[in-house]
Amino acid sequence: MGFFCKKVNGYVIKPGANLTLANFSGANLTGANLNKAKLNDADLTRAILTLADLRGADLRGADLRGADLRGAFLPHADLMDADLRDANLSGATLYRANYSRANLRGATRTGVNLSGANLSGATLSRAKLAYANLTGTALGMANLSGADLTGADLTRANLVGANLSGVDTSRLFMFNTIMPDGRIALDIGTLREFRW
Repeated sequence: MGFFCKKVNGYVIKPGANLTLANFSGANLTGANLNKAKLNDADLTRAILTLADLRGADLRGADLRGADLRGAFLPHADLMDADLRDANLSGATLYRANYSRANLRGATRTGVNLSGANLSGATLSRAKLAYANLTGTALGMANLSGADLTGADLTRANLVGANLSGVDTSRLFMFNTIMPDGRIALDIGTLREFRW
């Protein structure tokens, strides 16, 4: 998947590369193979990472504001404390990734697969998560205020302590979902009587 061993902004792009603190602001990394690369605290603002392979990549603290990650492959990536404000993650594969304490405010993630991901304490206010697969996702203490969750699947998700103010719950799918107050939504009836 993607190109192998290419230089961008003076950095060698390859699987497992150590790119800690690298500056890729506005760089075109379409299809880049950064499988298991170390991109801690890297500047990827407005970078084009469409179809990039970031499986198992270490992106802790990375700045991905406004980045284009459409169709990117990020399973098992570590994005703890990353800044993804206004990033486009539509069609990206994000399952089992760690987004704890990440800022995803205003991010577009329509139809993404976040099943089993850790979004504990993440900021997702006004995020566009329509039709997202959030099955088994940890969302404890996450801020989802005003997020678009139309058609999202929250089966077995953990929402304990999450802020869901302004979220339209009429079109969510929940089963065995742990609600913000700790109650378990076993069916649609439980969801309808729940008050945010």
